[in-house]
Amino acid sequence: MKILHIVTQMEAGGAQGAAIRNAEYMREKGISSSVLFLYRKRGVYDDHDCATWLLENPPQKIWDYLKIMRRLYAFLRREKPDAIISYTHYANVMSGFFGRVSLVPRVISSHRNPTYSYPKACRVADKLIGTLGFYSTAICVSNTVHDSFEGYPERYKKRLRIIRNGIDLKNFSQANRAAGDFSEPRPDRKFRYITVGRLHHQKNHKILIDAMSEVENEDIELWIVGDGELREMLAGYAEECGVSDRVRFLGEVPPSNMKSLLGEADAFLFPSKYEAFGFAVVEAMAGGLPVICSDIPAMHEIVSDAGILVSLDDPSIWAKTLQRTAEQPSLLYDMSLRSRERAREFSLDEMAEGYIDAAQK
Repeated sequence: MKILHIVTQMEAGGAQGAAIRNAEYMREKGISSSVLFLYRKRGVYDDHDCATWLLENPPQKIWDYLKIMRRLYAFLRREKPDAIISYTHYANVMSGFFGRVSLVPRVISSHRNPTYSYPKACRVADKLIGTLGFYSTAICVSNTVHDSFEGYPERYKKRLRIIRNGIDLKNFSQANRAAGDFSEPRPDRKFRYITVGRLHHQKNHKILIDAMSEVENEDIELWIVGDGELREMLAGYAEECGVSDRVRFLGEVPPSNMKSLLGEADAFLFPSKYEAFGFAVVEAMAGGLPVICSDIPAMHEIVSDAGILVSLDDPSIWAKTLQRTAEQPSLLYDMSLRSRERAREFSLDEMAEGYIDAAQK
């Protein structure tokens, strides 16, 4: 069997990581599997042997988009996969259409954000393609995503299936100190919060900078991991708020280095305005990091009572939560234990086997 995973852009994101992990898992099972990025935004997977891309740089003009479509059609006709699994909304629409006109037997879309967050034109195109039956199966990575399809035509909804995201838990099981080590603070440095995600309005980094400006404890710092169009603005805002000495921007980090980076932190923050899942949160929990997340439906589903959920638009509450958590070793110890336990519910095996099953039926 030959399965092709298609993602819109190459960068260090959750959808990209899921595609790579699924492809690697399938290869180990003897299934021919590779990942195709429509364009290369950042060269995170340049050296990965199962990854390739159609356009070297992000599209700028209408010709670039036409070039992607022409190359995608040619690629599918040449490679003749038995199934396509697409990730991210633009890849879903293009794979749904070109997969069908290329006579690919199975076309599976995966929805990784609530549908209301899609650009309007993409949302309309996806609804039309799904209703016409271009998708064999439409995967939702969480109940939060599945619920966002309420009001869609029944012809679309009957193809929906929930397959939750998962990670290779053993890769992160030693990412952090043992839970018992939280009984004493690290004497050699400040208490370190870390957050991981592209620098985009969805990820809500600004509220963390606002919160840090209200945190009175000078021995608390924040590491922001990720890159994106808001980096310059956020760095300038941190300087404007007078916290540039306690807020570090580490840029985009290769997925292979994420485990060791999490091991250098004391707790994990995730202030997103909306999410479908949150791979970075599960990775942090698997490493035993206490997690503090925004109070949104996806975090209720994924984190539940393993962490602390905070209002997504009140920096004062975030500031109080950061200071209180950093100064209570007993609370950190309890949160660390609950993080590890909760992370066990999101395994790579269950995710990948679900996708294999969808590709075969």
